[in-house]
Amino acid sequence: MSTVKTPPAETTVVKGTPAQTTQPKASSGVLAAAQHKAAMKEETKAQKTQEQLEKEKVDREREIMRDPHETEKKAKAVPMSRPPYQDKDGNVVRALRIKAIIPEASNPTKSKVHFVEEGHSPVTVTAPWLTAHLPRPGGYLVFDQSSDPHFMAAQEFTEKYHRGRAA
Repeated sequence: MSTVKTPPAETTVVKGTPAQTTQPKASSGVLAAAQHKAAMKEETKAQKTQEQLEKEKVDREREIMRDPHETEKKAKAVPMSRPPYQDKDGNVVRALRIKAIIPEASNPTKSKVHFVEEGHSPVTVTAPWLTAHLPRPGGYLVFDQSSDPHFMAAQEFTEKYHRGRAA
């Protein structure tokens, strides 16, 4: 019986393990292909993450300004970036005073609600929401924990709520 001897493969010492081990060295072409594949995988992962963030943003905006005629109502958290107000019973809402309501030129079924308070982006609302709530400049867009955002006239709002601390 004859034995065929194969030349020893190049090896690399892998440090950091209790017992140092050796592994075969990859050729530069194989290594480059593996690095390219890993880079493509990371790029795809980053792209998916960016797409997910965009989708979540759109979903949040839709949740805030749902069509009021939807049959299913879901409770949602009060957005924390808006100033808190309390009623006499201690219920906390968040509200922004409306500066202007401007129809979108590119989509006549939507309008943007602009606010008096600095640093708050305009909120897009639908035509059915505008018809149902009839908001006017000077009034408040009110966000509470159990319903859709709704409009309150300034006098009604100031009679019911005062500036309060968030719960």
